[in-house]
Amino acid sequence: MALPILPALVQQLPASNIWEALYWSVEARGPLLAIEIESWEPLPNLPEAALGVQNAAELLTRYDATLVRCGGITVATARTMRLYDPPRVPVGLSEKLRDVAPNTYLYMLLDSLSSGQEQQLFSERGLALGALDPRQSRWLQENILPESATFRLPQAAEINRQTLRVRLSRQLAIQVTGRGGQGSPYTPTGLPPLPAASVSLALRDSLPVVEDDERLLGYRRVLGKNKPTDLAPSASSLDAIVSLEGCATVKALIARLAQATRLPLFADAALAGKSVRVRGTKARAGDVLQALCRGVNGGMRQVGSVYLLVEDLPSAAERRERANADYQRFLRPQEQETQQLSQLAAAARRRLSRQGGLARVPRSRQDAPEALWSLAERFDTEGHLAFSQLTETLKREVLTRFEQQKAQTEEIGGLAVEVPAEATAEQTLVMELLAPDVQGVAEVVSFPIEPILPEEPLGEPIGPIVIPETLSVRAWQVALPEDDGQQESLLALAKRGKITQLRVPFTPQPGSEARLAALAHKAKALGIGVVPVLSPFMALTPSASRERNAMGLTLKDWVATFAAEESPSSRLARGLARWDFLVPEALDTSAFVALGRHLVALSGITGLALDSVSVPGYPDVEVGDWSLWIGGLALESRVTFLRTHQTDPADLIAASPFDLERSTPERNRLRELWETQQRQRRDRALARLNTALQQAKFPWPLSVREGSLGKSGSWRRWRGVVPGLEESEESASSGLLHVSLLAYDAKVSGLVSSASGLLSAEARLREWLDLELQPATRPTPDHPDHWDGFVVDVSDRPLTAALTLLEQAFIMAIF
Repeated sequence: MALPILPALVQQLPASNIWEALYWSVEARGPLLAIEIESWEPLPNLPEAALGVQNAAELLTRYDATLVRCGGITVATARTMRLYDPPRVPVGLSEKLRDVAPNTYLYMLLDSLSSGQEQQLFSERGLALGALDPRQSRWLQENILPESATFRLPQAAEINRQTLRVRLSRQLAIQVTGRGGQGSPYTPTGLPPLPAASVSLALRDSLPVVEDDERLLGYRRVLGKNKPTDLAPSASSLDAIVSLEGCATVKALIARLAQATRLPLFADAALAGKSVRVRGTKARAGDVLQALCRGVNGGMRQVGSVYLLVEDLPSAAERRERANADYQRFLRPQEQETQQLSQLAAAARRRLSRQGGLARVPRSRQDAPEALWSLAERFDTEGHLAFSQLTETLKREVLTRFEQQKAQTEEIGGLAVEVPAEATAEQTLVMELLAPDVQGVAEVVSFPIEPILPEEPLGEPIGPIVIPETLSVRAWQVALPEDDGQQESLLALAKRGKITQLRVPFTPQPGSEARLAALAHKAKALGIGVVPVLSPFMALTPSASRERNAMGLTLKDWVATFAAEESPSSRLARGLARWDFLVPEALDTSAFVALGRHLVALSGITGLALDSVSVPGYPDVEVGDWSLWIGGLALESRVTFLRTHQTDPADLIAASPFDLERSTPERNRLRELWETQQRQRRDRALARLNTALQQAKFPWPLSVREGSLGKSGSWRRWRGVVPGLEESEESASSGLLHVSLLAYDAKVSGLVSSASGLLSAEARLREWLDLELQPATRPTPDHPDHWDGFVVDVSDRPLTAALTLLEQAFIMAIF
């Protein structure tokens, strides 16, 4: 149907923006709505547009936009939209989790070679890739070799991947400096000069490159469509007629809808300021709401009793939880594989070291004097060789670089460069790929040589942890024994280990007080004190209001979904879940103090410890693992903040690495405001608790732990504040050093890369724990701390498993 000829069209008046140039008949088609239409950019490479008023559909096409009918109103909106979609298989995650050091696989490969394979690998001709068995080939091609390699050739030629061979040799990493190691080091190679011709060859298929940065952030662009909404536009509560005149922003139009429908409707602060353009005077509220949602590509999210116009119905916190669930799903089998590889690699390295495997690897064809090789093979990093003893080739390389630096320095007037005076070298293992049909060579990867040096002694087995007799507190933090047998085993081991204190996380449950009393009574007879560990924010009654995450789950509910898993983060979460945190306002100080008074009255109780005095998700608390449950999002507090600031706090938390978090000054301001309110609510609760504790006048000292929840930190005297927020009156080294075996789990879940890999699992545990406890048990001039004692925390484990670890670390049987 032809458009009527309008005066504006005939006169070809210039349009100042899209809205003015857009022809729309309200009488024929009803009201028209547009959100921030002025900011739209025209598509590139379009012919010049006609001046004046134009057909709406044709004009919007120039801006990659379209018209969408929403009942009795039409909205002009972008043709595509962002769809938040944390990937079910996060981009590159599988590859990232397999990012294990190539030298780990090299040790296993070398250990698995037959004598014939080894001879070829070390020969000038190299070992054919086809001569490897499937397992060896996977280790080499998927985990050692890079994705591509650059081959040096006498002349340009095509390389056949099927004929490639691999060669391993020892090479010197040479450094030349001035006398006494002064001046910038010169690093000659001593290798033949590279031929001019080179060819790059892909060695394995790589992941497809994702060019769309938005996809990496957790959303993708799709054709525009109606997103889900918690408030159906067809609902009878939205039948009211709404006046559209005079609404210039999304916030104003939402307020008009709320007034007409008497519903608690709000617009997210990120959307509220967007401009609104309307043609027409009135429309049904539900139609206007649908047009608004489509115009901003969002929906109405219900948060408790209110509705919020947002860009995505699931909050940032909910998307984070979903992405974390995927992460954990991928992580679990990878952790198992990594642990198996760790054991294989450690065993391979032990065998290679004991069998002198390094001695069989030949030297490379470097032009280097025998004295330099001898120096490196002794692994003498302190020894040096005079510059005059280097070969003529090495000397020329160094002197050429020296003269260049000297000339540059003289030109700019800098300090005089050091004259080359002495050299040293270290060995590395260098793997090369050979293309024999075209005489090509590519150095693909180099490895540290130290872990399999045959000269390296294995050393004596590491003994038990050495504890000075003068140390006042030597504590273990363990789970409460379930029966008499566990209790007797714990006390016997603690006595053998000269432990002075047992710390027991305590939760009021049927029978738990009787078991604690029995443990404390028998421990007292052995000279061992017992300290219950309590959390002020633990729920003492079923009716107490608990903190929840964005999914509405308490910590206990959330942990129940993976109760059987044995990853470090799962054990940490289960350790915290026994307390099922309260909202700060629900802290019953009188009930908590009454429980504390009751416990310290038991015979053998020598103190009271407070842990987890802040909830994960609140400021100033470290959870040690970003994948854990994040609380602080109880519905009541979310609704209160939303009504005041038109923002759901669940959109303000830090998003996961696989999700999008828009950082704007306004969003940062709101996040800071939300965190301030959280901190104030928690601190008011702790201030009430502090007053109650002071009035209670406990006969035993109160201590509180600072540091990551469930992980490392220290115990200090309770002073009524959140640990770490204020300077302590005590010196930095006072109190008890807290070391959790969860941290050890995290360290050994990866593959061992240090010399400790040559040791047994028990020896590695003792070595690690001895190092962690050094500030308390063995101060050094560099770390002259003098702690009052230490606490080794194994309370995340079943007691029987914890006792096994403690015996391996602290007790050594003498035969």
